[in-house]
This record gives sequence, structure tokens and C-alpha cells, in this order.
Amino acid sequence: MRDGLARFGARALLVMALRAAAAVLAYAVVVLFSRWLTVEDYGHYATIMSGVTLGAVLCRFGTDVAILRFLGEYRAAGRPDLANGAIEMAQRAVLGAGLMLGLVAVVVIVLRGDVAQPIAYGVGAMLILPAFAMSDLQGAILRARGRIFAAIAPRDLIWRAVAIVVGVVFIGLGYGSRNWLLPALLLTSGAVLGGLVVGQYRLQSRLRPPEAPTRDFARWRRSAGAIWLSQIARVSFRTVDVLMVSFMLSIEAAGLYFIASRTAELMGFLLAALNLVVGPAIAKSHAAGEIGVLRRRLALVSLILVATGLPVLGICLFAGEWILALAGSQVITAAPALAILALGQFANLAAGSAGITLNMTGHEGLNARILIGTAFGTLILLAVLTPTWGMIGAATASSIGMTISNGLIWRAVRRHTPYDPSLLGIRYLWRRT
Repeated sequence: MRDGLARFGARALLVMALRAAAAVLAYAVVVLFSRWLTVEDYGHYATIMSGVTLGAVLCRFGTDVAILRFLGEYRAAGRPDLANGAIEMAQRAVLGAGLMLGLVAVVVIVLRGDVAQPIAYGVGAMLILPAFAMSDLQGAILRARGRIFAAIAPRDLIWRAVAIVVGVVFIGLGYGSRNWLLPALLLTSGAVLGGLVVGQYRLQSRLRPPEAPTRDFARWRRSAGAIWLSQIARVSFRTVDVLMVSFMLSIEAAGLYFIASRTAELMGFLLAALNLVVGPAIAKSHAAGEIGVLRRRLALVSLILVATGLPVLGICLFAGEWILALAGSQVITAAPALAILALGQFANLAAGSAGITLNMTGHEGLNARILIGTAFGTLILLAVLTPTWGMIGAATASSIGMTISNGLIWRAVRRHTPYDPSLLGIRYLWRRT
């Protein structure tokens, strides 16, 4: 058991290192783009990326999480044919939906005409949306096969590094003052991300067993559908508030709020990183009845989250203005919103891998109901508090919704499974189970 926990810990640390590098690059993009772009263009960038993030979740239909659960289950059952069938169904659905939604985005952008280069923005959206959706799916397939680096590095490391290089090149060529920098970044980064996704697809294709695919469509649809609804609700906590600020306040305020939101989410990178390892581990260990092993693994995750999350929370609360000043002096006004958002993010960390525990143990429907209910309540709070208190109101609504949803999900895990993925679950590290 201890050897297995050590291997799990080593893999978790590898993922943490990769995602830490990704977090640094992601925040570098936030800071540098804020300095390179005009306030208005950065507001457009924040709105576009929030829309792309939400759109990608809509296009994935919950397949990225369902793949982790079912591939682990099929592997334990010795059914590679069902695994191949699940992969094929997921890839076709996500690619088709991504292309269709990308086309819709092109039409909307061109018809609205509120940007200087609508064709460039539209083509950028057509490239980024399907690639963004497919990258998560291909990454999930590769994670299930144990290829952690190939799952994480293309989008989280390489793509972001290329975006920074492209920005430097275009500014050097003098495009920064011609309203072409943002369209150029969208076009080139979309093309690069598409190429990286093709590389991931080829790799996972080589790793697949040769058996002819068999489809378990009815069972797959029930599980993925519930996961999809929960993902839509969860991603709304990090996108809808930005969109509401954009539409209810101003495009400039959306840019400032976006920076505060992404700064607070530096804590969320820790949980997202560990869930890359935890998801397959839960699916496999739960299917095999290894309750004690899984309890200890979830406890280890909780310990890492708390140990790394507390310093980040302290920085956001007491040095928020200094951190935001990296993106420009005008961003300091978002410091109160940052402090509030950071508290909500820490509540997310304190609950640990609660949501993915429900998804991987057959309770995805319960998870979806909780998230949908709290997302709806958060939307109402956003509509009420954002026009009244501005960015502080949006941050308050988002943090309240995040805290309530995580509390309810943690309670559901304790009631319906033998696990405790929260901070309280650390006790299992010192128990013989």
C-alpha cells in the first residue's frame, strides 16, 4: 500500500510541477497582454476567452470526464473494445460540435461588427473553439493511458509560450498600435493549438489497442450527460461573472475583473492539476474495491492542497495590490474583488476532489443537480449585485456560489461514498485502512 501511495505521490508531484509551470505561463499571458493591449482590447480579450472557455465545455458534452471514468472501468473489466468505442464516440461528437459552434461565433462576430477586424476575429474563433474543446478530450484520453506530459504540455505549456512569443514578435514589427495585435494573437494561437491537438490525436491513436470498437451508447450517454450539465454549471463560476461585468458594466471593467479572477484562480490550478491524477485513480481503485487505498490518496491530495493554497490565499488577501500592479497600475482598483474571489477559491480547495469523486463513483447525476442549482442561484446574485456594487458585487456573488456548491458537494460525498476528499480527510493518512 505504501509503495502504491508513493508512486501516486510521485505522479501527483510531476503533474503539480507541470501545472505550476502552466500557471506561471498563464499568468504571464494575463499580465503581458494587459500591458500590450489597450484597455478596450483587453476587455475584448477577456470576454472572448471567457466565451471560448464556456463554449468549449458546451462542445465537450462531459466526454473528457466520462472518458476517465469509463476507460478505467473498461480496463479493470478487460474490455478494450468498449474503450475504443467510447473514444470514437467522444471524438466525433466533440469535433462536430466545436466546428458548428465556431461557425456560429464567426457569423455573430461578423454581423455585430463592433470590432475593427471582424473577419480576423471570426476566423480566430473558428480555429480556437474546436481546438480548445478537443485538447481537453485528447488530454483526458492520454491521462487515462498514463501519458501525463503529452496530456498537459501541448495546451498548458507550449501553446501559452507560443502566444507570448507571437506577441513579442508582432509588437516588434509595429503592429501593437494598429488594432491588429489582438486579431493576430487569436489567429496564430488558434492555428498553433490546432496543430498541437492533431499531434495529441496521433499519439493516442497509436496507444489504442487493436480491438474493433464496441459502443455502449445508452450507458455512456446517461453518465456523460450528467457530467456535462455539472461542467456547464461549474465553468459558469469562472466565466459568467466576467461576461456579466462586460455586459452590465463595461468592456474595460471586464478586463480588470478578468485579471483579478485569473489571479485568484492560481489556487485553482493546484486542484485542477491534482485532479488530472486523482480522476483515473478514483475510477480504477473504486471499481476494484480499494477503499482504503483511495482514502489515503485523497487525503494526500488534501494535504498538498492546503499546504500550497494557504500561502497563495495570504498573498491575495494582503498583497493583492502589489500582485495586480504587475499587470498595470490601473488594475489595482480590482484588489478588493481579488480578495473576495480568493476566499471563494480557497473554499474550493478545502473541499478537495469532491466533485470528481462523485463523478467517478457513479453519482454524477447528484453532482450535476447540486451544481446546476447553485449556478442558477449565483446567476441571480450576479444580476442583482453586479449593477449595484460593480466588480465587488460580481466577486461576492461568485464566491458565495462557489462556497455553497463546494459545501453541498462535500456533504454529498460523505453521505453517498466511503470517502472524505476534504481537509478533514487528512486523518486517513495516519490510519491503517
